[in-house]
Amino acid sequence: MTAQLSPEAVIRSYFGLVDVGDPKILELFSDDFEFYFPGFGVGRGRDAFAACMTGFQGKIDELRHHMDDLEFTMAGNRVVVEGTTEGRIDTKTWNGGTTPGGRFCSVFDVDGGRIVRMYVYLDPDYTSDNDLGFPWPADREVSW
Repeated sequence: MTAQLSPEAVIRSYFGLVDVGDPKILELFSDDFEFYFPGFGVGRGRDAFAACMTGFQGKIDELRHHMDDLEFTMAGNRVVVEGTTEGRIDTKTWNGGTTPGGRFCSVFDVDGGRIVRMYVYLDPDYTSDNDLGFPWPADREVSW
């Protein structure tokens, strides 16, 4: 009998597999898990998640999570992860913590060693292409 992974270990595996695009990532999810991803909305099940990721990967040329900088907060079977990413879309790059894009917060619920719920919160404008016209003072001190 194989030992069940802790919720944190399951989520660490998730980030490792997502960065290399390994289809084994689907094994981390329950059959009917629920997820949210900006722009996609709420989805249910592995097929919907695979469709979401196929669309995402078709847009993003490179993506890597800063694994050593992930911040985990645990509450029972709930795992909240704050972190940064870096990557490239066409010729434009981002590096969370250095550029405006690239910060995220993800909330996972794990049951029986499988992810049953995953909500990802991020600004999908990784390369800061969309100026929303916020009236921030031009002379403000900026820290990413």
